[in-house]
Amino acid sequence: MQGKRSFHIQTYFQQRRKDEFWAKFDKQGDPVRFRQEEDGGPKGPMITIWENGILNRYDPRQDLLQYSRVPNTEHGLEGLEEFDPETIVQEIHALVEAGEAVMETDPLARYAKLMTLRVTYKNRRLKQVLVVNPVTKFVVRVDDYWGVGKGDVAHKGIEVLEYNEAMDPKLFVADFPKGAILVDQVTQEVGMAQGDMTEKEVAAEVVRQAMEAWAQEDYTKAGKLFGGVPPKWFTEFDDLRPVRIISIGPATPMPGSGNKVLAVPCTIEIEDNGRKSPVTLTGVTVHPLGTQPSRWTIRDLGNRS
Repeated sequence: MQGKRSFHIQTYFQQRRKDEFWAKFDKQGDPVRFRQEEDGGPKGPMITIWENGILNRYDPRQDLLQYSRVPNTEHGLEGLEEFDPETIVQEIHALVEAGEAVMETDPLARYAKLMTLRVTYKNRRLKQVLVVNPVTKFVVRVDDYWGVGKGDVAHKGIEVLEYNEAMDPKLFVADFPKGAILVDQVTQEVGMAQGDMTEKEVAAEVVRQAMEAWAQEDYTKAGKLFGGVPPKWFTEFDDLRPVRIISIGPATPMPGSGNKVLAVPCTIEIEDNGRKSPVTLTGVTVHPLGTQPSRWTIRDLGNRS
């Protein structure tokens, strides 16, 4: 598997299909572009396309039909290396050579005309199963199992569908649903700089300024504080457009997030057919940008009461 130029793989988790990847690489083996399709439920797959340091992602699980475009020069953010069949095979070979693992032929082949190899480790509760073409010596599948012999067994697998074969360029074109709203973090600076504020202070300030801008129909400023959404996004929430802010805060960390995702309760006054009434958003979610952790933005509006 040395000298990869492209691969098309299917990953598995607990014996079920998980992600499908198409990836192309340069002569040094670095990613040039990739496409990932991940199970998104009944609405279809979550699609991620990366090229030239730009990541486009469509998630059908969102309440609104939208997709995001963000700067991303760290390919490892998507865990592509974890699913690189060449790298995995090289790591296994190195551990066997160093005497840290043992590889044996399994007489009970998983697939007709293919050979099965089992790899066991001396100091790890991990077993790997490799399926190999005995003629070409090409590895077509790798399965990892943890907790072997100790009850529950965790599993993940990779199946190589194509390797160093020509790929349709259309795979790497953002073919998201027509009419999807673009959340753009590439052509504009979004969020608010934290500066000297604490995490809780900046979270509350982001919400305050965003609600004020929304109330004033300044959708350019509000859109940046909401992560780069366009003015069209706000028309989907006309029933929540603030007339004024009644109260904000205090911000509290979401469980398990440390201080990286905070919920900010916010009570606003809205107007419907000339009638004003209060609405409480029990936890507007605010977090730092993944590409610029010193800038904070609103992720969602939380629940209302």
